[in-house]
Amino acid sequence: MRPVPLLAHFSRFTENPDALQRLRRFILGLAIRGKLVKKESKDQPAVELLKQIQANANALISRRRATNSSDTIQEDEIPFTVSPEMVFARLATIARIEKGSVGIQKATPGQYPLVTLAKERATSAEYQFDGAAAIVPLISSTGHGHASLKRMHYQEGKFALGNILCAVIPFAPEIISARYLYEYLWAYKEPLLVAKMIGTANVSLTIGKIGETPIPIISPRSQACLHELMVLCDRLETAQEEREDKRDRLVAASLNRLSNGADEKSFREHVRFHLEHLPRLTVRQEHIWQLRRTILDLAVRGKLVGQDPKDEPVPDLIRRIQAEKGRARKTVQDRRNDLVQQSEDNHQRFELPVSWKWILFGDVASFSAGRTPSRHDSSFWNTGDYPWVSIADMQDGGTVVATKETVSKQARDQIFRAEPSPSGTMIMSFKLTIGKISKLGTAAYHNEAIISIRPYLPEMYDYLFLVLPQFARLGDTKDAIKGATLNRLSIANICLPLPPLAEQRRIVAKVDELMAICDKLEAQITAVQAESQRLLEAVLHEALNGAA
Repeated sequence: MRPVPLLAHFSRFTENPDALQRLRRFILGLAIRGKLVKKESKDQPAVELLKQIQANANALISRRRATNSSDTIQEDEIPFTVSPEMVFARLATIARIEKGSVGIQKATPGQYPLVTLAKERATSAEYQFDGAAAIVPLISSTGHGHASLKRMHYQEGKFALGNILCAVIPFAPEIISARYLYEYLWAYKEPLLVAKMIGTANVSLTIGKIGETPIPIISPRSQACLHELMVLCDRLETAQEEREDKRDRLVAASLNRLSNGADEKSFREHVRFHLEHLPRLTVRQEHIWQLRRTILDLAVRGKLVGQDPKDEPVPDLIRRIQAEKGRARKTVQDRRNDLVQQSEDNHQRFELPVSWKWILFGDVASFSAGRTPSRHDSSFWNTGDYPWVSIADMQDGGTVVATKETVSKQARDQIFRAEPSPSGTMIMSFKLTIGKISKLGTAAYHNEAIISIRPYLPEMYDYLFLVLPQFARLGDTKDAIKGATLNRLSIANICLPLPPLAEQRRIVAKVDELMAICDKLEAQITAVQAESQRLLEAVLHEALNGAA
């Protein structure tokens, strides 16, 4: 199967999330290895093509680079297996690399495309470049402190360029095209570009580092075929995006219908409709996550199960909680009203069923933060005596059965001065990652970014485990060096919806039932993607053998 027939059959395995990316890389690989088009006697050797490019380059650049010993390309710089006939050149010797000059925030809108880090183009009243270019960000395009490039661009015609990007423009575009440079740099951006990014808070690339990138020299005919096939891939990508957009809108409409059910009967009908049609609407995990969030949102709003007037009234439940808590100063009712009103002034709340009440987390459970023994004292660490939980050890909604680190009996006696939290204890993160919740599958200590939670009424454990993370993320956070954090007061003042205890049990049971269905849908998606992956591998193998 040749590449063009391969594209024609692409719809057979597009449900694989990275299928298009893999197809692009496969086509590029054929071009680099000289397998994309049949060789002809008139094709010039790569060495001769490189000489022509350098002859077209600026004389000053040519002389400077000619005496630069770094032009020698080492084997470990190449991100794939190299055949003996391959010829490489530094990017700076075959293309000029020029920084953008437009301040993105101050740009005047106009008739010319303005290329930025975003996927879509802005506009500018003036242009800086005229021609085809590969566009490379000079800073991380995934956010503060991340060494990654979320996207690069290929641009043609007159365009303006933001001042945090650079344009790579071939010296001899008839020999080495900008489209080829773009596809190559994008396909191998991790080893070639991301690996050269420097910094911690502001991660960046330099034009000099970009210029060091080794580029394989391939024939213009291979590049022309590559360009043609990549244009077809562009069309496939556009069609795929349009299809996914339709799916997104259908799923959103279905979830909206689910959320706005007027009563329990209509809710059951909408659930049945959504679960029946969701597998046909999408094979994306994201939509299952949206369904899970919708289910939880309905649960905390009292829309997942019906209310029963025979249930124990919530004021009676509060008095039982208070009795367990053993407060002697104010009644729970008085304290709750005072603090909740203060919280409601700062956070948007929603209307609860008549039989429900808002209550503070500190009124229904006690909690305590952990500690981290000094790293300078080796006697505290990794003796195997007691597991020590960090946020990385926690699986959201899961059970911690093993930890990366342990602490010693000496740490117990000198640092923690208490026995570890027993197996079954509810724990939740409240620093940096807020609202990640797990259960201890074994007795363990934990760090100071995690709290152990002890409900005053053990019967409320499962309900709190379900609802607490959602409202913890709405708590009154403070800025820390590495992110947001809650303090002890803001944790205690987290507002929670409190239904009758019997209804709590019905909510938990219904959520468990629906989440089990979501698990099955996720398993179906995984199976579809795995089958798509196997098909993709088979088709690419067939195409590769046909091109050999």
